[in-house]
Amino acid sequence: NGEEDLACDTSGYFKRLMVSLCTGGRESDSWDWDDDDKAAEDAQKFYDAGAGAWGTEEAELNAVLCLNSPGQLRRVMEKYEELTGTSMEDAIRNDCSAELKEGYLAIVESVRSKPRYFARRLHDSMAGLGTDDSDLIRIIVSRSEI
Repeated sequence: NGEEDLACDTSGYFKRLMVSLCTGGRESDSWDWDDDDKAAEDAQKFYDAGAGAWGTEEAELNAVLCLNSPGQLRRVMEKYEELTGTSMEDAIRNDCSAELKEGYLAIVESVRSKPRYFARRLHDSMAGLGTDDSDLIRIIVSRSEI
């Protein structure tokens, strides 16, 4: 079972993020947004749990990023920028660290522009000396399956 494997191989808040994504708890996979009030509420929750808090409430950040549909999350990101004057990506970079930061940034970047996200991942896998074959193969195979 994929969820059990993730739970065994990861720990802490990163484990919670991976399990949340694996269990498929999103409202839907819709790219439409339909609840402006909820978007504003979630943007405020995200701020209160991150930049507006002493420390970071990772469980709240996780809920906002993992439970909203992609379209609704895109609207939350817009509302967050209206509320704070900064991007959700900058907030994540400032408030989170290590694998959790990379996971959150991947969610936000892929919601903003899925093609740009995968183009960057492909570029990163081939940049510099040598190629990261496992990343390159994983990206190409995952994109060919849709």
